[in-house]
Amino acid sequence: GSNGPASAALVDVELKVGLTKRKHLRIDDAGITWGGEHVPFASITAFTYHAARLAVANTEFGIELWQGKKRTSVTFTGGDDLRHVYTTVSDVLFERLGRPALESAIARIDAGESVELGGWTFDRSGATQGKKSMPWSAPYRMIPSTMSQFPCTYVNAEIDGKDRQIGVFGAESPHSCIVPSVFELGARMFGGR
Repeated sequence: GSNGPASAALVDVELKVGLTKRKHLRIDDAGITWGGEHVPFASITAFTYHAARLAVANTEFGIELWQGKKRTSVTFTGGDDLRHVYTTVSDVLFERLGRPALESAIARIDAGESVELGGWTFDRSGATQGKKSMPWSAPYRMIPSTMSQFPCTYVNAEIDGKDRQIGVFGAESPHSCIVPSVFELGARMFGGR
């Protein structure tokens, strides 16, 4: 607003990138600046965030931002001392971008539209990936992959009394961080649960 500085930093920190480099991460009301690159919130068409433990005291934290086809990756490594930075960034991204994307997706599904998100197609009848689908009424579970080279989550559902793998979403794919919420809300709203 007009009282005080134009945009106070929500995050303003130097982070370790790789073994020896450091980069500056700043997030304010206008957007995200990583190194010298500024990505305005208004230009972000998709995003996600993910964390993978590399060793006992070392985690790789990642934030992916898309402006159309252009992708900006914010990746930094560190111990639990940096988890608060990652948590703050993911909270800000969820509030600014995730919640509106989730609300829009659910409203569109409720209105009878099909919504593409994180490699899935969601509609009032359920979730589909490729040739496999599940109705919202099917009991399902999310199974995080243990392969660090391809961080992802598998979705299994009980179809005809059998546990079947329906699909997968990669940790680094657009909007993958809100896919679990779409499943949860879809099952609650359209699955009669």
